[in-house]
Amino acid sequence: MAGGDDVVHAAGVVVIEDGRILLVRRGHAPEAGTWSLPGGRVEEGESTGEAALREAREETGLELQIGAVVGTFEIRGRDGQRFLVTDVRASRSEPVVDPVAGSDATDVAFVPVGELGGLVLSSGLLEWLVEHGVVDPGGSVFGG
Repeated sequence: MAGGDDVVHAAGVVVIEDGRILLVRRGHAPEAGTWSLPGGRVEEGESTGEAALREAREETGLELQIGAVVGTFEIRGRDGQRFLVTDVRASRSEPVVDPVAGSDATDVAFVPVGELGGLVLSSGLLEWLVEHGVVDPGGSVFGG
């Protein structure tokens, strides 16, 4: 998909527990090395929710339950490729299981929301989380 007009659909999850958000350190482009929400490409025949669950399982080892759509955003790759990402709320099906980095992630952690400003996050992630009512600018979880 080399052209600048090609759109790759992707899905991710927003998991919040006890004032902490689940993040993965990206192992590949776009934005390798930054912290981001778990997620990846939607494969042919998959729904957004199915892709979000599969990608989260591959990157974190967690079994999740999908909730409502939080929102969408666009990422531009270096080659001009566009990734249209739809993120959904999710919660753990098995709360006693710890996340383990796998597949495209080099690390995974539940990060206290108040510490997000101290991490190298993927472009626009913190602003997107604030815009979509996931966290407030003061570093806490909305409604939590």
